[in-house]
Amino acid sequence: GFFIDNLGQFLAFLGLEAHLPILEILAPFGISFYTFQGMAYLVDTHRDKAVQPESLLDWLLFISFFPQLGAGPICRTEEFLPQIAAPAPDRIEHLSRAVVLICTGLFKKMVLATYLAIHLTTDAFLFPSNFSSLELILAVYAYTAQVYLDFSGYTDIARGVGLLFGFELPRNFNYPYRATDIGDFWRRWHMSFSKWLREYIYFPLGGSRRGKMRTYINLMITFVACGVWHGPTWGYIIWGGLHGVGLSVYKASLDIRRDMGIDTGKPKPMWWLGMGWFATLSFCAFCRIFFKSSDLPAAMEMWGALFSGSFVGAGFDLGVLLVLLLTLFLNFYGRPIFDAVVRAHERIPGGLQPVAWTVGMLTLFTLKPYGMAATIYFGF
Repeated sequence: GFFIDNLGQFLAFLGLEAHLPILEILAPFGISFYTFQGMAYLVDTHRDKAVQPESLLDWLLFISFFPQLGAGPICRTEEFLPQIAAPAPDRIEHLSRAVVLICTGLFKKMVLATYLAIHLTTDAFLFPSNFSSLELILAVYAYTAQVYLDFSGYTDIARGVGLLFGFELPRNFNYPYRATDIGDFWRRWHMSFSKWLREYIYFPLGGSRRGKMRTYINLMITFVACGVWHGPTWGYIIWGGLHGVGLSVYKASLDIRRDMGIDTGKPKPMWWLGMGWFATLSFCAFCRIFFKSSDLPAAMEMWGALFSGSFVGAGFDLGVLLVLLLTLFLNFYGRPIFDAVVRAHERIPGGLQPVAWTVGMLTLFTLKPYGMAATIYFGF
């Protein structure tokens, strides 16, 4: 439909009238994730690298395990099929970690991501002319926090539910907003998908083995494909292309420094890391204007309003700023906090644990804003 629609617009631009058929398709739930998981299985089987299921039923469970069906993580055969073939555990081995993962994911999604959506990001991207430039800049950073809270929150829930059934699903996020360069960001963000892109697009194209210019072209092709995976629209394609450009520039800077004899692995001073962190976060945030906007005119309207409005406006929500700062804080210090909560849960007597769960759920429902923003990655 995307290609036919754009062909029709191009023909109309040339003054040609064309009646092209549009194929209306209702995409099944989770199609992006189980399609990529199935493709990985087929390619790995062709390469003789796949772990083979012991039965059709095992394979069906691998391809459609319900916690990760809607939004990942994408599992490889070696990560999941051996667990399916193994004897079922007689108890929940990682109950505390499962409970804390589920509660963490619900808090990220129900409370934090929903707060950002309701109090700023949804209206700011729909009606940017109603907001000051300062509010729109905050909205851009708040949306990049919302995407992380929403998607990593879903992954936390999926991994926690998987543990309740005795399955360890792969990590999908490794605190991406502490990355100090764009390469580091993609090693931390949506890790199962970025690994898929490397294994099944970037490496087969030649990766970095065919010269510098070919490496940059391969990065561009890979990340334009990344954009198309999110949806066949120009906004997603531009978003993916911008990340391809960012990674190519980053790779070129490494190549130039190595050619000059500079040790790129040498530890960097704190001021350099701080500048890299802010530049990486800002690049990812402002690229997401194309990701979030409904179409290119809406994206251009957002860009225009960012730099044409005043820096003073009514309705500045301090809560949005606090949630944004909390999100960044969790990217730096979330791991020790998570481990401490897991240890605290382990110390609760078994008979009192359901009471703690009930209190936790009631607290979440008390804190969550009215209404619930849709899960962003259910759209892919």
